[in-house]
Amino acid sequence: MKNKNFKFSNTGNAFLLAFGIYYAVSIIYEFLMTFLFGDVWPVAAAWCQYLLNPLAFIGTMLIYGKKKNVDMLSSTKLNKGVGLKQTGILALLSICCIMAFLPISNIFLDILGRLGFSMSLQIEDTTTSVGAYFLGLFFMAVLPAFSEEFLMRGVVLNAAEQKRNYSYAILITAGMFSLMHGNPIQTVHQFLLGMVMAYVVLVSRSLWAGILLHFFNNFLSLSLDYPINWFFKVTGIDKMPDFAWYIVWVVFILLGCTLVVFLLKKFTALCVKNKKSESISDDEIIDVYMDSDGVYSSKQSAKDKAKVASNDFIQAFKDIGSLFRKNGFKNAYNKINVIIGDIVPKDDDVVEMTREDYFPSNIKLVYIILAVIWILSLITGFLS
Repeated sequence: MKNKNFKFSNTGNAFLLAFGIYYAVSIIYEFLMTFLFGDVWPVAAAWCQYLLNPLAFIGTMLIYGKKKNVDMLSSTKLNKGVGLKQTGILALLSICCIMAFLPISNIFLDILGRLGFSMSLQIEDTTTSVGAYFLGLFFMAVLPAFSEEFLMRGVVLNAAEQKRNYSYAILITAGMFSLMHGNPIQTVHQFLLGMVMAYVVLVSRSLWAGILLHFFNNFLSLSLDYPINWFFKVTGIDKMPDFAWYIVWVVFILLGCTLVVFLLKKFTALCVKNKKSESISDDEIIDVYMDSDGVYSSKQSAKDKAKVASNDFIQAFKDIGSLFRKNGFKNAYNKINVIIGDIVPKDDDVVEMTREDYFPSNIKLVYIILAVIWILSLITGFLS
């Protein structure tokens, strides 16, 4: 009989193995291509390099899962899909995440830049032709969305959530996901997006929610890069003074974060509404799952829906503001545990976990290794 899931401590070993294989194969590949072609690689060789990460992550997890006798489909929640309405919310959510999180990342990088940090990511240019754009979508959007979610939210998150501390599971996997990218440029946005992706996977009980949100984010990043740069140059917005940019960023952060919370509530409500389990009745569903008048919007007129949406948007804005009150983050941490705890099927086998169970030695080792790589990247950015 197959095991239902990985143990959380096992995922540290699995992550290190996948990460180590990826780095080893990447070094061998770069050495081989440089030996054969010198500094200028053929286009095909450069694009094939993007296959190494997905192959290492997916291949390692499948082999490791087989060794541990784990049912990979059910343990990673790949066996449950998401509905059309959920997909629509995820698409909108990806736009709002970029609106909210990219300015926060820009502020972080601007501060580093003023301190002397300079670094750029070496990626293939997808704006040279239509073919390059579609190659970019496949290699930089589709493959990473599946492989990284398979590892992070499929294996690590679903093992961490067995502790029944869902906020902890969200934070620890978001931290790993952020540091996994190995550089300051991809730190802040990836951490915040990682939290959102973990949340939608937990409430939907489907890894496809994370995969879709991840894909939409990558798709928008690739697709909007050229038109946004063109718009900035044509309008001269890129020449705005720094203080003006900070005003724009703050406005976008407030609006974007409010919309993220608003859409997450709608997504949660839809997940609960679609929940087939009889363990939660409509009377037991707490307020966050419903619109502000206590009923689902599908039962209302268009005018009432607009009023409820307006009220929910205002409430989402208040939720953002409440984070900065006394114990705001602690209250949000506890509230998320309650929300997800009401959705997740109860398991009679759950036992009280020790401190070591919550932060196993090999998970600590993962963080130490990733932190060292990140710090070396930071130092390199200051020295370049």
